[in-house]
Parts: sequence; C-alpha cells; structure tokens
Amino acid sequence: MKFYGKGRQIELEVGKIYHAMKPVINSVWTASFTVVEEGKIYLITYDRDNPIGYDREAEFYLHVKEDDKRNITEIRVSEDSSSHSTRPSDEFEVVNSKYIFSYDGPKTEELKMFPSLKWLATQSVAKKFGLGENENKNKNIMKIEKVLMFDEWSKALSEKKEEKTEEGGEEKKEEKKEEKNPLVDKVGDLSTNMNDTVTFEKPKKLEVEDKVWHIVAVTPDKAHRGIKVTYKEDDDDKEKKVNFFDFHKDAQQDLYDLLKKSI
Repeated sequence: MKFYGKGRQIELEVGKIYHAMKPVINSVWTASFTVVEEGKIYLITYDRDNPIGYDREAEFYLHVKEDDKRNITEIRVSEDSSSHSTRPSDEFEVVNSKYIFSYDGPKTEELKMFPSLKWLATQSVAKKFGLGENENKNKNIMKIEKVLMFDEWSKALSEKKEEKTEEGGEEKKEEKKEEKNPLVDKVGDLSTNMNDTVTFEKPKKLEVEDKVWHIVAVTPDKAHRGIKVTYKEDDDDKEKKVNFFDFHKDAQQDLYDLLKKSI
C-alpha cells in the first residue's frame, strides 16, 4: 500500500521508514518518518545526531513548517536541495504535531491513532523501545526484517544501556535521559532582557576550531525565549539568520559568552 503527499508528487510506502535531511551551518538535522494515510506522516525522530543525515544517506531533503508555539505541523520533502529544482517535492501533514525538539522515538498513545502504525508496536519493537508488554504483538502485521530498520536511526534516540542483573542474569535496559542544555535558560534570560535588535557596527568574531563566524546582529525572540543571530561566514559576505541553538554545540557556549559581554 502506498500514499501520496498533498501535491501528489511523491508516493510513500506504508510500513517503510524514510529519512529527510536539513543541513544547517555545520550540523545536519534529520527527520525519520513513516506515512500513515494520504497526505499525512508520523514523525518518529527529528534531531541533529542521526548519522544517516551526516552520511547523506537520506532519501529526501527537508523543510519543516512550525506554528507560533514551535510545534511541527507539516514537512516538505524534496529530491533536490534547490528551491528552484524541477524534481518532485511534496508536503505532508504531521499527525503527531508537537514541540520541535521533543521527537525522540515512538510513543505508545500515538501508535494507537492509525491502523497503519500497528507494526510499530510488535513485540520486538515494544521490547527494544519499552513500549509496554500489552501492545499489539501480531508479528504478521509486519515482517521482523522491517522492524529491524529501526537500527538505522536508533542511535539518534536517547542512549540505552543494556546490562545483566547480578542475580537473575536477565537483560534489562536503562534509558539514559538526555540532559537539558544548560544554556536554554541563560539564553532565555538574555532574550528577556533585550529590548530590540542589537546591531554591531564592527561584527563580532566567533572562532571555534576551524570555523569562523562574524556576528552582525542579534534579535530577541521573546515569544520562545530565544535569540536569532545574523552572521556572515569567513569566506562568504552574504548575511544569514539562524536561531541560537542552530549553531553547533561546540560553538554555543562561546557564542553565549560573546553575546553576554557585548549586549
């Protein structure tokens, strides 16, 4: 069974996990998703730790549409990164719309929404991702080989550590919760205290390892307690604007220190 996107340009097969990538500065955001019905997809993960995106193995390029609360409502996937390309591209509604940074794997209550997602709740997947013992275990819904496709993107989820109990010797899994970025609150406070866009007459130089950015201006995004950064790359005179946390993790602390001193 296959379903088209809203524009009927791209057709996706039910039961297959697809990947779409979005390169941003020196990181790559990757979405893993599966189609559930005509024009609609279930978004499984969306983060910048997925090796598939960095290895350029994703089937599509990605554009994410958010609402004013930063919930992902729709994605556009295309076979070419250029906005002027004549190659197929299509839009899909995200049935499990939620905050952009909260896609870290399938959720039990969401799997019950659509019949085409039942295969996600087979016994193998339930055991691997802790979805519970009472989930649908009908292995005939999807061959186990399809379920093993989860291995491709499982590295993008929170780390799971397997160890054997000392007494019974049975395997158990401990889920290591992803630590909150300590800069989130600090950047939020900085945004709150800013009145308007701050433009630097002489761009501030941010240098991390072999990458150099010239910070031209910063604008508070008070609605989301964030900061938008306008910058130029060392070898490009074109101005670009991104959110603070779109910078590579290694650069975020240095960028915060730079802004803290300059604003």
